[in-house]
Amino acid sequence: LAGAKTLVMSLWKVPDRQTQMLMEDFYERILAGHPRSEALRGAQLAMKEKYPDPFYWGAFICQGDPSPLKMHPSLISQAVP
Repeated sequence: LAGAKTLVMSLWKVPDRQTQMLMEDFYERILAGHPRSEALRGAQLAMKEKYPDPFYWGAFICQGDPSPLKMHPSLISQAVP
């Protein structure tokens, strides 16, 4: 955590499957250039459509620098399967 500009964390335990779904959506949005806080919010709203109960999507928060990640284009192409 030392030196991390941003942390995305859960305030309570969320089942693994729903966490995986939300994180995959979050990272797709990050790779598309969305600011970190907006990427998380978008992923949460998408999860809300499938799982209306905030237990599944409301636990996740973004602390720190909310801006988009600065990545070299070659890193982005390597990250996308």
